[in-house]
Amino acid sequence: MKKLVAAVLLSLFLVPSAFAANLDDLSSFLGVTKATLIAELKSGTSLQDYAVSLGIDKQALRDYINKGPNSVFSILIQQDEFAQGLADLLGLTIEELRNELAAGETPATLAKSQGVEMVIIKGYLKTEMDEYRAAHPDTRTKPTPKN
Repeated sequence: MKKLVAAVLLSLFLVPSAFAANLDDLSSFLGVTKATLIAELKSGTSLQDYAVSLGIDKQALRDYINKGPNSVFSILIQQDEFAQGLADLLGLTIEELRNELAAGETPATLAKSQGVEMVIIKGYLKTEMDEYRAAHPDTRTKPTPKN
């Protein structure tokens, strides 16, 4: 996990103009300045360790990374083709899916309530998110949700 976080953060620094807003969002989430965040990460502290030292729960950090407004999933769910595929797997309409997600549900909770095996949803999400990341290398890279 630490190597993945380091790779993600390295990608943030390699293309700073593309990710300035994401660093602003992340530093705001952590309650620190962007300069403080960058300095802490450059010192070798992992994002997770730094967040925990600030009193932020590990799960809250994971949720921010995987479900935040800048996450790949948040971008993809706005695309009808992706949303339709996920909705079809869950036996929902696109509107129902988006409403449930807006109400705080996750693909995992929806799969459980709809009686769908999570392995099917995970496979779909991983494939689609990996394809999106490959086609959009300027997109902030994050781990695939493990719900």
